Amino acid sequence: MRAAWSRVARRVGLRGVGLLIPAVGWITYGVGIAADPRYGVARGVAILTWAMPLSWWAWVWIGCGAIAMVAAVLPAGRDRAGYIAVVAPPGLWAGAYLLAWITGRYPTAWTTSPAWLVPVGLVLLVAYLTSRLVEERRLRHVLEVRCARIGAGDGH
Repeated sequence: MRAAWSRVARRVGLRGVGLLIPAVGWITYGVGIAADPRYGVARGVAILTWAMPLSWWAWVWIGCGAIAMVAAVLPAGRDRAGYIAVVAPPGLWAGAYLLAWITGRYPTAWTTSPAWLVPVGLVLLVAYLTSRLVEERRLRHVLEVRCARIGAGDGH
Protein backbone atom coordinates (compact mmCIF):
# COMPACT_ATOMS: atom_id res chain seq x y z
CA MET A 1 0.00 0.00 0.00
CA ARG A 2 2.84 2.38 0.86
CA ALA A 3 4.50 1.78 -2.53
CA ALA A 4 1.24 2.43 -4.39
CA TRP A 5 0.67 5.65 -2.42
CA SER A 6 4.23 6.74 -3.16
CA ARG A 7 3.74 6.19 -6.91
CA VAL A 8 0.50 8.18 -6.89
CA ALA A 9 2.12 10.99 -4.89
CA ARG A 10 5.05 11.23 -7.32
CA ARG A 11 2.74 11.23 -10.33
CA VAL A 12 0.32 13.88 -9.13
CA GLY A 13 2.48 15.77 -6.62
CA LEU A 14 1.36 17.43 -3.44
CA ARG A 15 -1.09 19.72 -5.21
CA GLY A 16 -2.68 16.78 -6.98
CA VAL A 17 -3.02 14.78 -3.79
CA GLY A 18 -4.56 17.88 -2.22
CA LEU A 19 -7.20 17.70 -4.94
CA LEU A 20 -7.69 13.92 -5.06
CA ILE A 21 -8.56 13.51 -1.39
CA PRO A 22 -11.50 15.94 -1.35
CA ALA A 23 -12.49 14.90 -4.89
CA VAL A 24 -13.16 11.35 -3.73
CA GLY A 25 -15.08 12.72 -0.75
CA TRP A 26 -17.23 15.01 -2.87
CA ILE A 27 -18.07 12.26 -5.34
CA THR A 28 -19.14 9.89 -2.57
CA TYR A 29 -21.06 12.67 -0.81
CA GLY A 30 -22.88 13.46 -4.06
CA VAL A 31 -23.74 9.80 -4.57
CA GLY A 32 -25.06 9.73 -1.01
CA ILE A 33 -27.29 12.76 -1.64
CA ALA A 34 -28.57 11.24 -4.86
CA ALA A 35 -29.28 7.87 -3.23
CA ASP A 36 -30.79 9.16 0.01
CA PRO A 37 -31.14 12.90 0.62
CA ARG A 38 -31.16 13.05 4.42
CA TYR A 39 -33.67 15.28 6.19
CA GLY A 40 -31.02 17.44 7.86
CA VAL A 41 -29.29 18.11 4.56
CA ALA A 42 -32.54 18.92 2.78
CA ARG A 43 -33.52 21.23 5.62
CA GLY A 44 -30.11 22.89 5.85
CA VAL A 45 -29.73 23.64 2.14
CA ALA A 46 -33.39 24.39 1.42
CA ILE A 47 -32.44 27.82 0.12
CA LEU A 48 -30.36 26.17 -2.61
CA THR A 49 -33.28 23.99 -3.67
CA TRP A 50 -35.00 27.14 -4.87
CA ALA A 51 -32.45 27.18 -7.69
CA MET A 52 -32.59 23.46 -8.46
CA PRO A 53 -33.65 20.19 -6.83
CA LEU A 54 -31.41 18.45 -4.31
CA SER A 55 -30.86 15.57 -6.75
CA TRP A 56 -29.28 18.05 -9.16
CA TRP A 57 -27.09 19.41 -6.37
CA ALA A 58 -25.89 15.84 -5.90
CA TRP A 59 -24.62 15.97 -9.48
CA VAL A 60 -22.90 19.29 -8.74
CA TRP A 61 -20.93 17.55 -5.97
CA ILE A 62 -20.13 14.60 -8.25
CA GLY A 63 -19.17 16.86 -11.15
CA CYS A 64 -16.95 19.06 -9.00
CA GLY A 65 -15.25 15.97 -7.64
CA ALA A 66 -14.65 14.73 -11.19
CA ILE A 67 -13.23 18.11 -12.25
CA ALA A 68 -10.86 18.02 -9.28
CA MET A 69 -9.74 14.49 -10.17
CA VAL A 70 -8.87 15.56 -13.70
CA ALA A 71 -7.13 18.71 -12.43
CA ALA A 72 -5.09 16.60 -10.00
CA VAL A 73 -2.96 15.25 -12.84
CA LEU A 74 -2.42 18.65 -14.45
CA PRO A 75 0.75 20.64 -13.80
CA ALA A 76 0.70 23.24 -11.04
CA GLY A 77 -0.77 26.45 -12.39
CA ARG A 78 -3.17 24.61 -14.68
CA ASP A 79 -5.06 23.01 -11.82
CA ARG A 80 -6.92 26.13 -10.67
CA ALA A 81 -10.29 24.82 -11.91
CA GLY A 82 -9.82 21.80 -9.67
CA TYR A 83 -9.30 23.97 -6.61
CA ILE A 84 -12.35 26.06 -7.46
CA ALA A 85 -14.36 22.87 -7.94
CA VAL A 86 -13.21 21.55 -4.57
CA VAL A 87 -14.10 24.66 -2.56
CA ALA A 88 -17.34 25.65 -4.32
CA PRO A 89 -19.75 22.94 -3.06
CA PRO A 90 -18.79 23.06 0.62
CA GLY A 91 -18.68 26.86 0.44
CA LEU A 92 -22.22 26.90 -0.92
CA TRP A 93 -23.32 24.38 1.71
CA ALA A 94 -21.78 26.50 4.48
CA GLY A 95 -23.58 29.59 3.20
CA ALA A 96 -26.88 27.74 2.88
CA TYR A 97 -26.66 26.37 6.41
CA LEU A 98 -25.76 29.82 7.72
CA LEU A 99 -28.80 31.32 6.00
CA ALA A 100 -31.00 28.52 7.31
CA TRP A 101 -29.88 29.42 10.82
CA ILE A 102 -30.24 33.20 10.33
CA THR A 103 -33.75 32.85 8.89
CA GLY A 104 -34.79 30.42 11.65
CA ARG A 105 -35.59 27.60 9.22
CA TYR A 106 -33.03 25.34 10.89
CA PRO A 107 -32.07 26.63 14.35
CA THR A 108 -29.08 24.30 14.83
CA ALA A 109 -27.62 24.91 11.36
CA TRP A 110 -25.05 27.25 12.92
CA THR A 111 -23.20 24.11 14.06
CA THR A 112 -22.99 22.72 10.52
CA SER A 113 -21.95 25.84 8.64
CA PRO A 114 -18.49 26.05 10.25
CA ALA A 115 -18.01 22.32 9.68
CA TRP A 116 -18.36 22.88 5.93
CA LEU A 117 -15.88 25.76 6.08
CA VAL A 118 -13.15 23.51 7.52
CA PRO A 119 -12.44 21.64 4.25
CA VAL A 120 -12.58 24.94 2.36
CA GLY A 121 -9.94 26.41 4.64
CA LEU A 122 -7.74 23.33 4.48
CA VAL A 123 -7.90 23.14 0.69
CA LEU A 124 -7.07 26.83 0.37
CA LEU A 125 -4.14 26.36 2.75
CA VAL A 126 -2.85 23.41 0.70
CA ALA A 127 -3.23 25.43 -2.50
CA TYR A 128 -1.30 28.37 -1.05
CA LEU A 129 1.50 26.34 0.53
CA THR A 130 2.02 24.09 -2.47
CA SER A 131 2.01 27.05 -4.85
CA ARG A 132 4.86 28.50 -2.79
CA LEU A 133 6.73 25.18 -3.02
CA VAL A 134 6.23 25.01 -6.78
CA GLU A 135 7.51 28.57 -7.17
CA GLU A 136 10.56 27.87 -4.99
CA ARG A 137 11.37 24.76 -7.04
CA ARG A 138 11.01 26.71 -10.27
CA LEU A 139 13.34 29.45 -9.03
CA ARG A 140 15.84 26.88 -7.77
CA HIS A 141 15.85 25.24 -11.21
CA VAL A 142 16.38 28.59 -12.96
CA LEU A 143 19.31 29.37 -10.65
CA GLU A 144 20.84 25.92 -11.19
CA VAL A 145 20.61 26.32 -14.97
CA ARG A 146 22.20 29.78 -14.84
CA CYS A 147 24.98 28.58 -12.54
CA ALA A 148 25.63 25.64 -14.86
CA ARG A 149 25.90 28.01 -17.83
CA ILE A 150 28.31 30.29 -15.98
CA GLY A 151 30.34 27.27 -14.88
CA ALA A 152 30.50 26.03 -18.48
CA GLY A 153 31.81 29.43 -19.60
CA ASP A 154 28.62 30.36 -21.49
CA GLY A 155 28.14 33.56 -19.49
CA HIS A 156 24.42 33.86 -20.30
